[in-house]
Amino acid sequence: MNWFLKKTDNTVYGPVTLAVLQHWAADGRIAPGDLLSPDQQTWQPAEELPELDMVWHVELQDGSFYGPIHLLATGDLVRDGAVAPTARVANQKTGREHALNEALLLTVLEQNAQLGGAAEELRQQLQVAAEGADAPPAAVAEPAAAPVSPPVESGPLPGTWREITAQKETWEKAALKWQHLYTDAQARAERREQELKAHIAKLRREELAARIALEHAQNRLAHLEQLNEQIQLATQGKTDLELLIIQRAALMEAYDGLAQRCDILMSRLAEKTAEFDELNAARMRIEQEAGERIQQRDAQVIQERDEADRARKRALMIEADYLQLLRAYRELNDHYIRLRQKFPAPRERPPDNSAAAALVAAPPV
Repeated sequence: MNWFLKKTDNTVYGPVTLAVLQHWAADGRIAPGDLLSPDQQTWQPAEELPELDMVWHVELQDGSFYGPIHLLATGDLVRDGAVAPTARVANQKTGREHALNEALLLTVLEQNAQLGGAAEELRQQLQVAAEGADAPPAAVAEPAAAPVSPPVESGPLPGTWREITAQKETWEKAALKWQHLYTDAQARAERREQELKAHIAKLRREELAARIALEHAQNRLAHLEQLNEQIQLATQGKTDLELLIIQRAALMEAYDGLAQRCDILMSRLAEKTAEFDELNAARMRIEQEAGERIQQRDAQVIQERDEADRARKRALMIEADYLQLLRAYRELNDHYIRLRQKFPAPRERPPDNSAAAALVAAPPV
C-alpha cells in the first residue's frame, strides 16, 4: 500500500511505500501533527501508524517534552543543542523512562534480534526450497492429465529483503550521526577546558600581581610606621611642637591612606582567591564529568560499531542465501521446462464416426 504525507503547512508528499515512511520517521522528516492517508481522502495522525514506531517523548533543555517521534529522530535535536545526550525519554506505550543513550542501546539490541529472526526465517525458506529442488520429479500417472503449474517465487522474500536492507541503512546512518554528535561533544568539552585553563591562568597572574602590590604596600606601611616612631622620639624634649604636630598629622594622614589601600587590596585578594578556588573546583568537576562522558561515549561507539558490523555481516549472509535460493528456483524452473518438453501433453482427438456413417448409408434389409 502506498501512502501520502501531509505536513502542517498542507504540503503533500507521495505516494511512497511504508518502507520509505519508516525511513522518513527515523530521519526526523515526520513530525508530531503530520497526517497520513492512502487515498488523500481520509487522514490520520502519523503517530497512530504502529509501523512508524513514533512512541517516544524527549526532554528538551527547558524541561518540557517533545513528541511523539521516532527514537532515531533525536539525533538532529542533539546536534542542534535542543536535547542533551543524556536527556530523559519516555515511551508512551510502556510508560517507562530511560536516558537517551540507554534507550538507543536497547533499540539497537532489539533491532539486531529482529534481524537475526528474519535471517533464520530466510534460511528455513532456503532449506525448504533446496529440498524441493533436490527431490526427484513425480511420475506421471496419466498421459492426458494436466501439467503441474510451475513453481513461483515466495512473495514475502523480496519484501523482507528490502526491509532488512532499509533497516541496515537506517542504523548505519544513525550510528554515523551519533559518532558525529560524540565528536562535537568532545570538541566542545575540550574548548571549554581550554577556556577554563586560560581563565585560571589569568586569575593566577592577577593574584600574583595583587600579592606583589600588597607586599609593597605592607613594606611602605612598615617604613611609615618606623618613620612615625622616629618622629615621636624626636619630638620629645623639643620646643617647636607646632611644626612637629603638623608633620605628624601629615604622616598620620598618609598612614591612614595607605592602611585603607591595604584593606582594599586585601579584600580584592580575598575575592580573587575565592573566585580562583571556585573556578578551579568547577574545572576539576568539568574535567571529571568530561572524562566519564568520553569513556561512556567511547564504549557506546565501540558497541554500536560492533553491532553495525554484525548486522552488516548478517545482511551479507542473508543476501548470499537469497541468491542461492534464486539459483535453486531457476534450476527448478529449468528442470520443469525440460520435463514438459520431454513429456508433452497429448492432444485430444475427435471421436471416430465412420461405423455410424456406414450404417446410415447401407440400405434396409
